[in-house]
Amino acid sequence: MAASNLKDMPFEVDLDHRDFVEALAGRAEPADMAWCSLSIHHLQTDGKLRLMQALRASETAAGWLDLGRKAGFPKAQKLFLDPTGFYRLFRYDR
Repeated sequence: MAASNLKDMPFEVDLDHRDFVEALAGRAEPADMAWCSLSIHHLQTDGKLRLMQALRASETAAGWLDLGRKAGFPKAQKLFLDPTGFYRLFRYDR
């Protein structure tokens, strides 16, 4: 379904459909990703830990801010950090 929905996009699409823990742990470059959070409950505890470690290591907050500045947004800032540290909200202004 994703391939069909993205086929006419004006950018390159590379869909990597496989085990998400393996995909994150073995990927050297940053990437956007989507997964069904309901599938995480199928993992054993050590698999959940490996997934969370891979997510945390995939790209830092400093990396997101740096990317925004390199893209031409001189006012890149972190607006919000979830109390659990799981997600952040960034703002990019000219």
